[in-house]
Amino acid sequence: EIDGALDHTYSGETIYDVRVNGTRCSEALLNAAVLGTYGVPVALLTGDRTICDRTRQRLPWIATAVVKEAIGRFSVNSLSPARARETIRAAAREAMQNLARMRPFTFEPPIALEIDFVGTQNADFVELIPGFQRIGGRTLRYVNDDYRTVFRAFCAAFRLGGAANAPV
Repeated sequence: EIDGALDHTYSGETIYDVRVNGTRCSEALLNAAVLGTYGVPVALLTGDRTICDRTRQRLPWIATAVVKEAIGRFSVNSLSPARARETIRAAAREAMQNLARMRPFTFEPPIALEIDFVGTQNADFVELIPGFQRIGGRTLRYVNDDYRTVFRAFCAAFRLGGAANAPV
């Protein structure tokens, strides 16, 4: 199965995979959980079929607009701009008509973030951040009861981990 067009979570050069409480997470799910901490649901997602289908598994109420089909990491079959606009408009109408069904998405505490980095050098840098525990050569774990704290730790990790990619 193809993981989608430009499959990545925040940084394809640094991060290979992200899980929260054992669930593989895309940017869409990580961001939906941030909004959920404020009581705000996500109503609409546009993208390729893979991201739309995977997000619907966790947010079944979300309206989606599939505007492309991945045929590889760097290649897609896209709708024409006019057809994509129609598809997005229709999904936005659906979202607005179903607002009563929308629910904020959250993770249950304790919230365990696991990040698989592309290389061990990325994990080496991130391991310096207090609270991160190395559980594998390329994998680090961070646990906290507050998702906003977990998300900030994730943001620090992908930024600091990315610094390991800089030429020396």
